[in-house]
Amino acid sequence: MPPADPEFGRAVTALLDERGLSLRAAEERTGVSYGTIQKMRRGHVPKFALLQRFIAGLELDAETWRTLAGYEAPLAESGAEVFYRGLRQLAARGVPPGVSVDWSRLPAELSVDEARALLAEIEAAATGR
Repeated sequence: MPPADPEFGRAVTALLDERGLSLRAAEERTGVSYGTIQKMRRGHVPKFALLQRFIAGLELDAETWRTLAGYEAPLAESGAEVFYRGLRQLAARGVPPGVSVDWSRLPAELSVDEARALLAEIEAAATGR
């Protein structure tokens, strides 16, 4: 994990302020805990998975925020790879099998960011968040 970064903290604070989001509202949208978001506002960069959840939940530009957080760009992978791997991970975590995927919403070419956002939607529907 990158060390605390005041620039990252200022960016998180500005984002939440611009959108009029409280820490609780951001927690509800992202699934990232209140405490973690509070630390992020102080410049603490979360683990990559939590950052991804924050990015997807607030529909942010993934590359910009990963770079701002000090993470190296991930290896190129397709949106389909990200989506199917994410579905397997959700299933392994016990996301209720009754959750259905509207396959008609999947474009022929799914970007990585679209795949992550769709996975966040599925998880939110399954967990009631």
